[in-house]
Amino acid sequence: MKTPPQQDREDRAVDALVAAALRQAEFNEPSDEEIQKFLANVPPMSPEGKAALDALGPDIVQRITQASSRQSPSARATQAEEELSPLYMAMNRKNASGEMDARTKEELEKKRKEALERIKNRKKQRGK
Repeated sequence: MKTPPQQDREDRAVDALVAAALRQAEFNEPSDEEIQKFLANVPPMSPEGKAALDALGPDIVQRITQASSRQSPSARATQAEEELSPLYMAMNRKNASGEMDARTKEELEKKRKEALERIKNRKKQRGK
């Protein structure tokens, strides 16, 4: 049987693994500096490309963003959950063959909501 300090240490280690997995998505996004560097190296548009873009109309970006905002809330929630699904691959070693305990489920749900909120806030900031 494990001693309480050993168990506490393992619990903290699992918490750290879960937190690292949830934060991984934040580090995969390019920084503003990386985006600006990329945009600085974009080749000029060809006359054909310019004509095709002009044919789409001056409000193309607004039409695209409005179309995505018309998604139902459940569709947006499903999309956000799909983006996060790889982040839930942490393992509950204490009870590997069964269900997670209530405390673990509660903490995981709390972290999931926090991560979803960060994603929503980031998307709102990009939309401005």
